[in-house]
Amino acid sequence: MSVQSACVRRPMNINLHLSYWRLGATLYMPATRPDLRDLLEGRKKPGLRSLVLCTEDAMHPNALPRAFANLREVLPGLSNRGPLRFIRPRDPDVLDKVLGIPGTENLHGVSLPKLDESNIDDYLRILSRAPWLTIMPIVETDIAFSLDGLARLRSRLDR
Repeated sequence: MSVQSACVRRPMNINLHLSYWRLGATLYMPATRPDLRDLLEGRKKPGLRSLVLCTEDAMHPNALPRAFANLREVLPGLSNRGPLRFIRPRDPDVLDKVLGIPGTENLHGVSLPKLDESNIDDYLRILSRAPWLTIMPIVETDIAFSLDGLARLRSRLDR
Protein backbone atom coordinates (compact mmCIF):
# COMPACT_ATOMS: atom_id res chain seq x y z
CA MET A 1 0.00 0.00 0.00
CA SER A 2 1.41 3.35 -0.96
CA VAL A 3 1.73 6.10 1.63
CA GLN A 4 0.78 8.66 -1.01
CA SER A 5 -2.31 7.01 -2.44
CA ALA A 6 -4.23 3.80 -2.35
CA CYS A 7 -7.40 2.28 -3.67
CA VAL A 8 -9.90 1.98 -0.85
CA ARG A 9 -13.28 0.31 -0.55
CA ARG A 10 -16.21 2.50 0.40
CA PRO A 11 -19.64 1.44 1.60
CA MET A 12 -21.93 0.13 -1.13
CA ASN A 13 -18.88 -1.09 -3.10
CA ILE A 14 -17.93 2.38 -4.34
CA ASN A 15 -14.22 2.53 -5.15
CA LEU A 16 -12.26 5.73 -5.22
CA HIS A 17 -8.66 6.75 -5.52
CA LEU A 18 -7.59 8.34 -2.25
CA SER A 19 -4.83 10.91 -2.59
CA TYR A 20 -3.35 13.15 0.07
CA TRP A 21 -4.52 16.10 -2.04
CA ARG A 22 -8.12 15.22 -1.12
CA LEU A 23 -7.48 15.60 2.63
CA GLY A 24 -7.46 19.38 2.85
CA ALA A 25 -6.92 20.62 6.41
CA THR A 26 -7.70 17.50 8.44
CA LEU A 27 -9.66 18.08 11.64
CA TYR A 28 -8.70 15.91 14.63
CA MET A 29 -11.38 15.35 17.24
CA PRO A 30 -11.87 13.04 20.20
CA ALA A 31 -13.96 9.97 19.41
CA THR A 32 -16.02 10.82 22.50
CA ARG A 33 -17.78 13.82 20.91
CA PRO A 34 -21.58 13.66 21.19
CA ASP A 35 -22.03 15.22 17.70
CA LEU A 36 -19.90 12.61 15.93
CA ARG A 37 -22.60 11.42 13.50
CA ASP A 38 -23.33 14.97 12.28
CA LEU A 39 -19.61 15.61 11.74
CA LEU A 40 -19.00 12.27 9.98
CA GLU A 41 -21.94 12.75 7.62
CA GLY A 42 -21.06 16.35 6.79
CA ARG A 43 -24.11 18.01 8.38
CA LYS A 44 -21.90 19.88 10.83
CA LYS A 45 -18.93 21.68 9.26
CA PRO A 46 -20.16 20.95 5.69
CA GLY A 47 -16.95 22.19 3.99
CA LEU A 48 -14.78 19.77 5.94
CA ARG A 49 -12.85 17.43 3.62
CA SER A 50 -11.32 15.01 6.16
CA LEU A 51 -11.42 14.24 9.85
CA VAL A 52 -9.68 11.95 12.29
CA LEU A 53 -11.50 10.34 15.20
CA CYS A 54 -8.83 10.34 17.86
CA THR A 55 -8.48 7.85 20.70
CA GLU A 56 -4.95 9.00 21.45
CA ASP A 57 -3.76 12.51 22.41
CA ALA A 58 -7.17 14.21 22.05
CA MET A 59 -8.65 12.31 24.98
CA HIS A 60 -7.77 10.92 28.39
CA PRO A 61 -7.11 7.15 28.57
CA ASN A 62 -10.00 6.80 31.03
CA ALA A 63 -12.36 7.99 28.27
CA LEU A 64 -11.62 4.98 26.01
CA PRO A 65 -14.75 3.03 27.05
CA ARG A 66 -16.90 6.07 26.18
CA ALA A 67 -15.09 6.41 22.82
CA PHE A 68 -15.71 2.73 22.00
CA ALA A 69 -19.39 3.09 22.94
CA ASN A 70 -19.68 6.17 20.75
CA LEU A 71 -18.06 4.40 17.80
CA ARG A 72 -20.34 1.36 18.25
CA GLU A 73 -23.35 3.66 18.16
CA VAL A 74 -22.29 5.85 15.21
CA LEU A 75 -20.22 3.77 12.75
CA PRO A 76 -22.73 1.10 11.67
CA GLY A 77 -25.40 3.45 10.31
CA LEU A 78 -23.26 6.05 8.58
CA SER A 79 -24.29 7.26 5.15
CA ASN A 80 -21.89 7.56 2.25
CA ARG A 81 -21.89 11.38 2.53
CA GLY A 82 -19.45 13.57 4.38
CA PRO A 83 -15.71 14.00 4.67
CA LEU A 84 -12.98 11.37 4.45
CA ARG A 85 -13.00 9.50 7.78
CA PHE A 86 -9.96 8.24 9.65
CA ILE A 87 -9.47 6.68 13.07
CA ARG A 88 -6.40 7.39 15.22
CA PRO A 89 -5.91 4.50 17.63
CA ARG A 90 -3.97 5.00 20.83
CA ASP A 91 -1.91 1.88 20.10
CA PRO A 92 -2.16 -1.45 18.22
CA ASP A 93 -4.43 -2.94 20.93
CA VAL A 94 -6.93 -0.10 20.53
CA LEU A 95 -6.82 -0.51 16.74
CA ASP A 96 -7.60 -4.20 17.18
CA LYS A 97 -10.65 -3.34 19.31
CA VAL A 98 -11.83 -0.64 16.90
CA LEU A 99 -11.70 -3.09 13.98
CA GLY A 100 -14.02 -5.36 15.95
CA ILE A 101 -16.72 -2.67 15.94
CA PRO A 102 -19.37 -3.06 13.22
CA GLY A 103 -19.30 -0.23 10.70
CA THR A 104 -15.53 0.19 10.32
CA GLU A 105 -16.12 -0.33 6.59
CA ASN A 106 -17.49 3.24 6.71
CA LEU A 107 -14.00 4.55 7.52
CA HIS A 108 -11.52 5.49 4.82
CA GLY A 109 -8.33 5.08 6.75
CA VAL A 110 -6.31 4.94 9.89
CA SER A 111 -3.95 7.58 11.25
CA LEU A 112 -1.13 5.70 12.99
CA PRO A 113 0.43 7.80 15.78
CA LYS A 114 4.10 7.69 16.62
CA LEU A 115 4.67 5.16 13.85
CA ASP A 116 8.16 3.70 13.90
CA GLU A 117 10.01 0.40 13.60
CA SER A 118 8.93 -0.69 17.08
CA ASN A 119 5.19 -0.77 16.29
CA ILE A 120 4.75 -0.96 12.51
CA ASP A 121 4.64 -4.76 12.36
CA ASP A 122 1.89 -4.91 15.00
CA TYR A 123 -0.15 -2.26 13.18
CA LEU A 124 0.28 -3.94 9.78
CA ARG A 125 -0.65 -7.37 11.17
CA ILE A 126 -3.88 -5.95 12.60
CA LEU A 127 -4.62 -3.90 9.49
CA SER A 128 -4.38 -7.01 7.30
CA ARG A 129 -8.00 -7.61 8.46
CA ALA A 130 -9.07 -4.24 7.01
CA PRO A 131 -7.47 -3.88 3.57
CA TRP A 132 -9.82 -1.02 2.59
CA LEU A 133 -8.24 1.31 5.17
CA THR A 134 -5.66 3.73 3.85
CA ILE A 135 -2.71 4.30 6.18
CA MET A 136 -1.89 7.85 7.22
CA PRO A 137 1.46 7.48 9.01
CA ILE A 138 2.20 10.03 11.71
CA VAL A 139 5.96 10.12 12.25
CA GLU A 140 6.64 11.85 15.57
CA THR A 141 9.48 9.88 17.18
CA ASP A 142 13.25 9.96 16.65
CA ILE A 143 12.84 8.12 13.34
CA ALA A 144 11.76 11.46 11.85
CA PHE A 145 15.42 12.50 12.02
CA SER A 146 16.80 9.40 10.31
CA LEU A 147 16.68 9.22 6.52
CA ASP A 148 17.56 5.52 6.66
CA GLY A 149 14.90 4.85 9.29
CA LEU A 150 12.27 6.72 7.26
CA ALA A 151 13.26 4.75 4.15
CA ARG A 152 12.85 1.47 6.05
CA LEU A 153 9.49 2.61 7.37
CA ARG A 154 8.30 3.58 3.90
CA SER A 155 9.50 0.25 2.52
CA ARG A 156 7.37 -1.57 5.10
CA LEU A 157 4.34 0.57 4.25
CA ASP A 158 4.75 0.05 0.49
CA ARG A 159 4.53 -3.74 0.73
